[in-house]
Amino acid sequence: CYVFYFIFGVIAYMIAVYLDHDSPVGVRDLMSVEASGVFFGNLTPMMAGAVPSQIYRLTRTGLDVGEASATQSGAQSGDAGEGQGQAASTAGA
Repeated sequence: CYVFYFIFGVIAYMIAVYLDHDSPVGVRDLMSVEASGVFFGNLTPMMAGAVPSQIYRLTRTGLDVGEASATQSGAQSGDAGEGQGQAASTAGA
């Protein structure tokens, strides 16, 4: 189960880095970010430590806090945006 979470998380971060070619974040950094999220999420109740640890790891790779937070919130809210776009497109038709 965690293997799929790890793989999909790395893919999400790789897409974010692919969209910004000047990003200082590499694939090893992405794996480290996702691993720290899984590790600290499992240590804290209701996985409360996952997001702050991932933002911290992204800032250690060279992103500022705003970019790291935006990358993390974009990775978490990707599913919600798809549903809203479909609802908006069907309402306009």
